[in-house]
Amino acid sequence: MPAWALLAFDLDGTLADTESFSVPNLLELFATHYGLQLTAAQWYANYHGMSGPSLLAKINAEHGTQLDWTEFAPRRQAALEAVIRDHGIEPMPGVFQMLRRTVACGQQIALVSNSNPTRIALTLEYINGQRQHGVLLPALFAGHIFSGTDPAHPTRASKPAPDVYVAAAAFYQAAPAQCLALEDSVAGARAAVAAGFTCWGYTGAATEPDTLAENLRAAGASHIIAHWDDFRLT
Repeated sequence: MPAWALLAFDLDGTLADTESFSVPNLLELFATHYGLQLTAAQWYANYHGMSGPSLLAKINAEHGTQLDWTEFAPRRQAALEAVIRDHGIEPMPGVFQMLRRTVACGQQIALVSNSNPTRIALTLEYINGQRQHGVLLPALFAGHIFSGTDPAHPTRASKPAPDVYVAAAAFYQAAPAQCLALEDSVAGARAAVAAGFTCWGYTGAATEPDTLAENLRAAGASHIIAHWDDFRLT
């Protein structure tokens, strides 16, 4: 039998190495178009894992800015899409092998992300190496994607609110206590734990993995994974 009723994977920084280019791209956008100077250290300490209007609300409150989501979102989307289409996205090491093992066990999986559906679809399509490994991610996760910034669900708050995890568990009629979330951010870990999920933290994309591991544990992660080769259900 599957080890969990549901395995819910975050996407950015967990399955896909989007952080290495998306964060610099975002910080450049803030500086160039809005005159907001944020360092990578500030981003990871205060905003990593957040998205949508709640992200801009926190930035506005802390920096005295007046960023508007309806204006910001399409600008951000266009800048990021250009980078993705030009360069592709590297998978996190070992992720294809891990997903093959997981699916072979009959385990139900889902994607739970703060990215909007368009960006999720683009990310899955442009992750490098999936065809060579025989793991087609758009097909694997088709019908099993839950976005915290989905226009079809405008009242669903993004992480760190638990809404998107609550929605995933409800969709599969799974008791949250029987579900496992895999997250690389404090916001994501808090969302999963608040929804009643067990949460394991992933530090494979971190520049300071020990610090991230400590922060993820403080947010409620009960176990830390540094590489997908180390992920075992049994």
